[in-house]
Amino acid sequence: MNDEEAINYLSQLRQIGRWSAEMILLFTYNRSNIWPVQDIGLLRAISKNYNKHYPPPEKFVKFLKKKFSPYCSVATWYLWRSIDPVPIQY
Repeated sequence: MNDEEAINYLSQLRQIGRWSAEMILLFTYNRSNIWPVQDIGLLRAISKNYNKHYPPPEKFVKFLKKKFSPYCSVATWYLWRSIDPVPIQY
């Protein structure tokens, strides 16, 4: 399945919404092009790093998706890390 088909399939499961399905694809299946536009952390990171008001304009978020595709998952991860108060040790 492509990403959108997988999100729609997982969203049909009980208590799984779009955001949850995207997180499953991102973390469990390591999909490379997931851009979770409903994720508060991602929206806050975009606002901070691109000097936009929170929430950032939908048009700008779509522009970033195009810019980062096909590696939106990597961009999401780096944007999340950019707003962490403490560096994460792996």
